[in-house]
Order: sequence, then structure tokens, then C-alpha cells
Amino acid sequence: MIIVSGSSGQGLLSELLETALDTFQANTGTIAILGLYQSKLFIIASVGLLPSRLKTNPFIPKDSGISGYVFQNQKIVIIDGNHPPPISLQYLRERDHCAACLPLIGGNGQTIGIFSINKEEGIFEEDKIPFLKLIAKEIAIIIEETRLKLEREKTIETLKAVSEIFRSISCTMSRKQTYQKILEVVVTTTQAQRAAIFKPSLRYTSILAEYNWNLPEPLEAVKNLLIQICAKSIKERELNLIQLSTQDNYLLEEFFEVEEPACLLVYPLICFNKVYGVLVVLVSSPLDEISHLALDIAINLSNATLQNAYLFSENQKLAIKQERLNLARELHDGLTQDLIGLKL
Repeated sequence: MIIVSGSSGQGLLSELLETALDTFQANTGTIAILGLYQSKLFIIASVGLLPSRLKTNPFIPKDSGISGYVFQNQKIVIIDGNHPPPISLQYLRERDHCAACLPLIGGNGQTIGIFSINKEEGIFEEDKIPFLKLIAKEIAIIIEETRLKLEREKTIETLKAVSEIFRSISCTMSRKQTYQKILEVVVTTTQAQRAAIFKPSLRYTSILAEYNWNLPEPLEAVKNLLIQICAKSIKERELNLIQLSTQDNYLLEEFFEVEEPACLLVYPLICFNKVYGVLVVLVSSPLDEISHLALDIAINLSNATLQNAYLFSENQKLAIKQERLNLARELHDGLTQDLIGLKL
């Protein structure tokens, strides 16, 4: 039975798996790609694996065993009577079945996953190995095309959601309400775990808006780190990306209570060349190119929203001032008329 996770590309992947198994009289086959957190290979299609196994543990290590070797070195590994394993995998000579594992190479030359088939006896004929490589190449193309399609659909949905949020913003909203809406836009765009807008000052506690920021009071060292991060963003006026998994940022990693590799996105909110706030966003992994573009659009619209709110506020102040001047002029003219009447 063929098991394929996800709907896109199911038919093509199933056909390629069946073709590979029929060609080499193999019993089992697997296609696995690099997972969300880039730490394991996730099985997206398989033949011969029990559904219960896929449900409880659909992962393959990317740095050990045959799959790990193939993924890391971008080299095909065939193990049968005619093909001994690489020196680092010599222990696999005692395997009781034959295996072929190939890397799946993306358009940018990076390994995106592995493709493997296994059979209980026989060998993998030399004249058929190029055909196996061709199947691996086709699988990589299908996976990348499917990913691009899903990313496009996700981006369109995200931009629609962002557009709805911006349409709900009114110039009559308070500054705090506007900041909260901007934060909602950023969280929708980045799928953030936590986010906050800090007031551009040297006080950590000056939070203008927050999302899931229910964190304990930070240590002094963490406060100083956050102050430095915000200060750098204000000075450079551009996006800063901070990997929390590095040794230098272990304090931040503990403070944000992250279990998987994560990073901080730090972005200044600018209105008429003045920084009104610093956006700090915790995301599970660095943004891809499309998500980064969507975030840039959201930030630019947010800055424009702040400008509109500022102009509306200033216009209100001018209108009130003008009304006061008109009242003062009317009072002055009225008093003048009364004095003239008394004099006459």
C-alpha cells in the first residue's frame, strides 16, 4: 500500500514510487524531505511502512545511517552483492537485504530530501541505475513545484487576511489600538509565537502592544540584551535577524522558553523619519523569501498607517485650534460692538 501525506502531488509521487519498485522488483520505498525545523527528514510518501509507524514517528535522522550519509554528502548509496557501502558505513555489509538511497537535489543545488528503495534479494543492475537517478530528479522537481504552489496559495491567503485587518483600522482609533492592529498584521504574516512593540527608549518595560508575551520578569542581563537589540534596530533602521540557538544568545533562548530552533525578528516602525516603536517577533525558523516579502509589505503598510493616524491627529488639533480662534474672534467682535453701543 502506498501512503502519501498531503494532497498536492500525490498522484505523481505514487506513480514514480510504483515505477521504481516495479523496475527493480523492490518491496519497500520511501521519500522523505527536510522538515519544518530543518532538523529531521519527514516521510511524505512510502511503500511497505506500517501506517501506525508513520503516525507515531514519521521522521528519519538527517545526520546518521544511510539516509543521513546520502543527505549530507549528496551521494547515491547502493548496498548489494556488487556494491559495498562507503567506508563510514562498513557495518552495513551484514544487512540481510539490498538498498538504494539517492539524494533529492533542489534547483539551488541544496539537498531537500532522500529517496530510497529496498528489496530482500538480488542486485541493482548497473544499466538501470541511471533510470533510478532520473526518478530521483523527477521527484525533486515535483516536490519543489508543489512547495512553490503551496507557498503562493499561503501568501495569497496571508495577504488577504492582512488586507482585512488594515481595512478595519480607523483613523479615530487610539494609538494603542493602532499598535495592536499592526501587531495582529505581523503575527498573521509571520505565524509568530510571540511578538511585542517596544517604545524606543532604554526601558524594557515600555511595551506599546503585545501578543502572547506572558513571560516572567527577565533577568537584568536579558533586559540589557533586549535594550541593545532595540537600540541597534533604531540606529540601523532595518530588519535584524537574531538566531537564538547560538551560544551567545542562550539567555534569550531560556527567556523565550523555546524548545525548537528559533529566531528573533527586530524591525523599527518609522513615521516621518522618526522611530515610534521597535517590533520584536519570535518565529520558529527564518522566513523564506516569499514570507520576507510579505512582511516587508506589512511593515510598509504599518508605517503608512502610523503616518495617517499622525496626520489625522494633527488635523484634529489644527481644527480645534482654528475653532478656538474663531470663537475668540467672535467674542472680540461681540465685545467691540457692545462697547461701541455703550459709548453711543
